[in-house]
Amino acid sequence: MRDLTRPLAKIASGGEISRVMLALKVVLGESDAVDTLVFDEIDAGVGGATALALGEVIADLARTHQVIVVTHLAQVAARAERHYLVAKSADAVPETTLTLLEDDARTREIARMLGGTITEASLAHAAELLAGGAAGAMAAAGAAGAAAAADPQTVKGMEA
Repeated sequence: MRDLTRPLAKIASGGEISRVMLALKVVLGESDAVDTLVFDEIDAGVGGATALALGEVIADLARTHQVIVVTHLAQVAARAERHYLVAKSADAVPETTLTLLEDDARTREIARMLGGTITEASLAHAAELLAGGAAGAMAAAGAAGAAAAADPQTVKGMEA
């Protein structure tokens, strides 16, 4: 009988590997000595109800860890305690900025993430997602590249 086992890194996408790591971290819970977890586009290839569930799992993990998530999904970003928008200039030396989004700016960004354009319907949906995610305790962000950080800052020469 032939052995068909292969290393996870050879058969799984980056998003799938991130979700396996998330599952391990959830199972380890408070016994895990790592204080800060960073997930880069853990939501790649998921959407809808799965994205909502993923946001909930990450928010639960944030009860025992500092969690930083890079995401393009409104359903995940809406569960964040803090939401940062990442923007990169098109200059010869790229400049990346992180801006803390609060209140109306955050609602508008979630609406943009939902549909690309901001409409009354997308704003209403964003407000609904944020109302459901207000108790979340993770740091996350969304947009054309996203991240979380302690404070808004500019990082020169760094690719987003």
